[in-house]
Amino acid sequence: MQQYRDVTLSVDIMKVTGVPFLMTISKHIKFGSSDRLFNMKNETILDHFKAIVGAYSLRGFRVTIVLADGQFETMRSDIADLHAHLHIVARDEHVAEIERFIRTIKERIRADWAINWSVPAVLCVLYVSQTDI
Repeated sequence: MQQYRDVTLSVDIMKVTGVPFLMTISKHIKFGSSDRLFNMKNETILDHFKAIVGAYSLRGFRVTIVLADGQFETMRSDIADLHAHLHIVARDEHVAEIERFIRTIKERIRADWAINWSVPAVLCVLYVSQTDI
């Protein structure tokens, strides 16, 4: 546990039918999170990011490095206030960990959607009611 106390966090915005989500995944412990954004303002993104960093700190982890693309450059000083170093990838590049995580989430959603719509409606209702328990 001690060797993973300092967390490297990859961050990006995922859009599903135009709805933005703040997606994060940690490099070594592979804890992923998503948070729906109601708008794309820096203040909104930063508030959600602070909540995610707070969740890590509640469990005894410290977010020390944040890997992101150029969209987060304007938040450099705010992220520095959280005692984390922001590393921005070069133009036309992506952070591999978060891009893979987003791709995996989208594939799982599509697969679940395809399964739920290909079975009769009665089985869909049964499936949803059992998963909600």
